[in-house]
Amino acid sequence: PKLFETQILNFINRQGFQVSQGGRFLTIQDTNVNKGKAIKKILEIYEQNNLALYTTIGIGDNYNDIAMLEVVDKPFLVQKFDGNWVDITIKNLEKVPAIGPAGFEIVAKKIVSDLL
Repeated sequence: PKLFETQILNFINRQGFQVSQGGRFLTIQDTNVNKGKAIKKILEIYEQNNLALYTTIGIGDNYNDIAMLEVVDKPFLVQKFDGNWVDITIKNLEKVPAIGPAGFEIVAKKIVSDLL
């Protein structure tokens, strides 16, 4: 099975795509696409429209979230479904001691309470 998986991944890469690991699924996408680039594009639009008062927040739980967590002001990492965190090092990363949706809920409540 591993040889077959490797052959499939190599084929996908040769076609100009990349595979990223999410919480439960693999995502196949163009090599020029990731969540970090999407955040940067949104920020460009804000700046072009003189909407400079913002704080960016990213919440993720797996390797496909790294690019996003690297570019936001406040990165949060929730636990994966097995109760562990992805092993990554990002400046100001706050690890949330809760799994998946429960972790996202904790971050959302923290953000709202910080605004009040």
